[in-house]
Amino acid sequence: MKRFLSKLLNPRCVYINLYNSISEIPRYFNTTNYLNKKQNLIEFNNFKKNKNFFYKIRESFLSIFISSYEKDIISILDIGGGFNNVYEFITNSSSKKIDVTVLETKMIVDLMKPETKDIQNLNYIEDINNTQKNFDIIYFGTSFQYFISLEQFLSKIFKLKAKYIVIADTIFLEKRNSLVTLQINTFPSIIPQKFNNINEVINLFKNNNYNLIYKSKRKPGKHNILKKNEYFYRDLIFESFD
Repeated sequence: MKRFLSKLLNPRCVYINLYNSISEIPRYFNTTNYLNKKQNLIEFNNFKKNKNFFYKIRESFLSIFISSYEKDIISILDIGGGFNNVYEFITNSSSKKIDVTVLETKMIVDLMKPETKDIQNLNYIEDINNTQKNFDIIYFGTSFQYFISLEQFLSKIFKLKAKYIVIADTIFLEKRNSLVTLQINTFPSIIPQKFNNINEVINLFKNNNYNLIYKSKRKPGKHNILKKNEYFYRDLIFESFD
């Protein structure tokens, strides 16, 4: 089956196929919500070996944004921060004092808690319901599209009443309605993603007392169906008006 899938998948594409819902995805893709255990351990070992910091857009974006935030300690919820969460990138590029909570899978939380136990202002959790903190910023660094049941998850996010919600380096559709697609550059893990229509998301946030105050646009990875003018990487900042 793995040999069959490797032939089926287009090596030049990052994403393939379009579905109205996750239930339409054929079973032979054997999709998973995350990288498999072996891939996660490789990522973890790379994290421990490599302590050099090279800033891509998603790492730089939040550091730049908070540089003008006037508060003694800025509390951040990093959604899907993985091994290279925003704490190190901010503390290595800014004098701002921060308190970071990273929401991640159980496997990553279990791996990272021993690694970060001596860092007072960095904490890993696996359940958003387990935090009682008041966050200034909720940050999605290339994680927003992995929430297929987006409205259900965002209902929990909106209840936290953060001042800002920042979405970085995330694909949005321009004219099409929101769709599910498959990320294949993570093979053998094939991971469903939701490409959200940007106007649908803006309206959802507005209905929950958040205004869009910043947006940018860049070219995305190749898709086997979508045309170049139909989808883009976006960075978005929403501010609460509640």
